[in-house]
Amino acid sequence: MPMGLSMLETMELVEMGEGTMVKLRFAKPNSAKLMGKIMNGTVQKKLKSIIVPDKENRITKMTALGKKLASETAPVPA
Repeated sequence: MPMGLSMLETMELVEMGEGTMVKLRFAKPNSAKLMGKIMNGTVQKKLKSIIVPDKENRITKMTALGKKLASETAPVPA
């Protein structure tokens, strides 16, 4: 990210009966650079305005990937 900022993002898939729960986690941005530290609060607000509205899009993409992987590894009927 700009100004030397970095941020970790984790996606966790949890089996729930017949389905899967998708957990999205984002760490607060951080930077070793002075300007990054100064701009951190502003960047956090901007990221939140991007990440929250995009949540459903991310879940849709993870769901499609999960279905693709499941179909590729499904056992072949005898």
